[in-house]
Amino acid sequence: MIKVLLDKLVSYEAGVPQSYGALRIYPMLGKAYCPHDYISLRKALEAGEIHISELSQSGSVPELKVINQGKHTVLILAGEELRGAKQNRILNTTVLIAPLSETILPVTCTEAGRWSYQSKEFSESGNMMQPSLKSKLVHSVSASYQMDRSARSDQHEVWADIAKLQMDHASPSDTGAMADVYETSKDKLEDFQKSFPLTSGQCGIYALIGKRFAGLDLVSSPEVWQDLYDKILRSYAMDALRSQEQCAPQDDSRPSLEELLKDARLSEFDGIGLGKELRLEKPNLTGSALIWNDHPAHLSVFPHLGNESRMNNERFHRGMRG
Repeated sequence: MIKVLLDKLVSYEAGVPQSYGALRIYPMLGKAYCPHDYISLRKALEAGEIHISELSQSGSVPELKVINQGKHTVLILAGEELRGAKQNRILNTTVLIAPLSETILPVTCTEAGRWSYQSKEFSESGNMMQPSLKSKLVHSVSASYQMDRSARSDQHEVWADIAKLQMDHASPSDTGAMADVYETSKDKLEDFQKSFPLTSGQCGIYALIGKRFAGLDLVSSPEVWQDLYDKILRSYAMDALRSQEQCAPQDDSRPSLEELLKDARLSEFDGIGLGKELRLEKPNLTGSALIWNDHPAHLSVFPHLGNESRMNNERFHRGMRG
């Protein structure tokens, strides 16, 4: 199955690297025509085609309801944050929402101190969970899929990680909101955004912080990537700001996609919306891919914390089952 995935990924190549501070990014460029037709969450919300709300008036922390009233398929990425309703949430896994459909979304709270309505429906926060935190989210959800084919996360781990994030960035928040940390770091993040302009044909990024692999994110559509780029770039910049590294490497020492994914174990599950979901695990990496019409619509890969994290997540999910 890894070979099948790699055969699809030959349609992407790394462009000229860009660097600022400890962050080095290789733009991932699409070499072929996009085989998919979908739009971003941002475009769908702006057009009023999609409506995301609490599951009911009383709400449910790990679930939201999305209604797509439009004619377009909508892509929402794992880690993409929604603002409003009773508390801010992130998607646990990447989903493709079919036109004229209603779907229950698996989500995780990123605002521990609020459980009261701020708005009837959710809007786009403009934030993406940082790769260092998202790695844990992806791995936790993979453990949940293996246990009972559900896309649950370890909510307490996420709250603890956001609390540490607030301490590291000296960003106190009345409601423990991840969004408040981004707001505090706004000026520093703007410096990163100026240093990493979007490249023509770009579909993703391959990132290093110092000499360490920091993550890979790509989608099949360059047009959709344009809507995602600012929030994904800022998520990597947030990790670079927390890093002890002072500067990015000047040599091209990154592993290829084939080297990165070699010997990974892939498990296949039905997607929450359209497509098939692949969960990727190996001792030092975790990731996921959403396959639609036999081609990855989204792929993300992150460094993995290792066996201790896996055991903690498996204990958590066994407890949830019991």
